[in-house]
Amino acid sequence: MNWIVVRGYLTTSYLAPAHASGRHIRDVQSNSRSTELRLGERWMSTSTLAPELPVGHKRRGLPRIPMPSTLRPENIASSSEQIWDFSGKAQTSVWTSDGRKSSIYYAIKMELGSKLRPRIRFPPNTKGYFYYHASPDHSELAGSIRFRLCEGPKDFDRGHDLLTPSGQPWGYNLLDLAIHPGRKELLALIHAEGLADEETISDLAKLGLPQEHHKKPFLFSLADPFVFDLSASRACVRILTRKKLIRVDFRMNMFGQLMRPPVGESHWICPLIGSVKLQFELSTLPEHASFGPTLVLRVLEVVRPITMDPNYTGRVVAPPTPGTLVYRTVWGKKRIVCFPILRQKMSVDILELARKAWPNTDI
Repeated sequence: MNWIVVRGYLTTSYLAPAHASGRHIRDVQSNSRSTELRLGERWMSTSTLAPELPVGHKRRGLPRIPMPSTLRPENIASSSEQIWDFSGKAQTSVWTSDGRKSSIYYAIKMELGSKLRPRIRFPPNTKGYFYYHASPDHSELAGSIRFRLCEGPKDFDRGHDLLTPSGQPWGYNLLDLAIHPGRKELLALIHAEGLADEETISDLAKLGLPQEHHKKPFLFSLADPFVFDLSASRACVRILTRKKLIRVDFRMNMFGQLMRPPVGESHWICPLIGSVKLQFELSTLPEHASFGPTLVLRVLEVVRPITMDPNYTGRVVAPPTPGTLVYRTVWGKKRIVCFPILRQKMSVDILELARKAWPNTDI
């Protein structure tokens, strides 16, 4: 079967049979901005890349606005790029070049003990532009697409990034773009604009990680600060390298409480709401000497204001304080939370990361 390429809306291209004509193709005109193709019994909507939809144009399955023409910040500020507006939306669906439906959403609400995963709506005034953020401190692995909140292209430099509920920059990291089938068009634009090289994209695509892994933020060094959601029931830190994704497991919420009800099994609850910025460091405490190389966590700053869950009725939990090491209170005594590297599942990989992060130490 021969194929022809029809330029797609928010896509690189759609493929359609070359014999698709007559009743299978409608509204095909030289000046037409949109085309509907019927492939068998399945309808696929396409449109040439345009700065905006025609007035009154409505078609099921199409995104409301076109794919960005550039992701370079310096180009956006001087362009006539149309603004994206996600205000109050739970999600926006778009069609990819291979006919897949891809969703853009803000965040998922995680409730302890509930199997429901409702999507949190985008905040009010979520208007702005997608752009590519390249970290100056790391390799191309740390690149990501972020969303700059502003009123127009000329305000781009004065705007600020959209944040997740926990206070981290919202967007898509390069690993997500390299693996997720619904992000191919954005990945193609990144490559076309020279924002990430082909070798980096290929290395990430080969990791073949399941979806749940690359929806989370990553570190690229053990010494990188990261934001921790105090209400998360469980957590781990993921460090991304070209060859694998390395995990440091927390196993429990460091700021949670173990509840022992009169009836039923004991369980952890998370009474604190908010988020803090943490950073690993090697422990020099004598109580950790017998563990071998051991990681501890220092609180750098409060990202989201810390409050107590109004439904919590247990003992008072002290909020983390900037400048101190993270600790837990066990039987009335403070114990520094520690992570003996040799007890971690990926101990060999974590040891290598520790040597790179702190080269002047004897590990």
